[in-house]
Amino acid sequence: MPGIRRFTALAVALVALSLTAAAPKSLAPGSVIGLAGTPHLWIADSAGVLHWGGDTCALAGKRINWSDRRDVSLAELQAFPIGDPWLSAGLLKDGDPIYLVKWETEWPQPQLLHIQSIKDVELFGIDGSNYGNFVLDKATWEARYHLDADSLQRSALAAAVVVATPTAVPAPTATPARERVCVCRRTRLDGGCDQRFRPAVTCYWRDR
Repeated sequence: MPGIRRFTALAVALVALSLTAAAPKSLAPGSVIGLAGTPHLWIADSAGVLHWGGDTCALAGKRINWSDRRDVSLAELQAFPIGDPWLSAGLLKDGDPIYLVKWETEWPQPQLLHIQSIKDVELFGIDGSNYGNFVLDKATWEARYHLDADSLQRSALAAAVVVATPTAVPAPTATPARERVCVCRRTRLDGGCDQRFRPAVTCYWRDR
């Protein structure tokens, strides 16, 4: 029995160790987390919750420790709690596309950067509970910020989540129908094949 108890205690310890290793480390306020291979940054608040930083205007006045930055993988990032994004002028929905209204401190007016996928929108901290607070249709956005969206420069925002593009399967090529044609090598006066020549008939295949 002592051996079984020791084995059980060891198993419990190993499980606890694995859970501790899998859990994300707590973040100090102001810590900066970058998504590896992208320009996207998240900043930890006083509770250790990450917030995506949309632009420098939105980050002005925030507690940010730029010396405490590390880049992580997508899976590692998703293991942290992610809260509302920090934005200066929200997100603009113009038809189907959703744009980050990016306004840097040195810019006289913002630019519209097309967010590449709904997966990116979700990773930036937007879900069903706060969608209406941050994503505005064109008319509502223009009324709130007193700007003409059509006059703003537009470009693409770097993707955060790489979405696989379905590979087009080429349609099968139809095989043309063929028929066998036989003709006489030499025709008699009555229209029949002259049997003195062998073979009297020559056959070949042709497309219909």
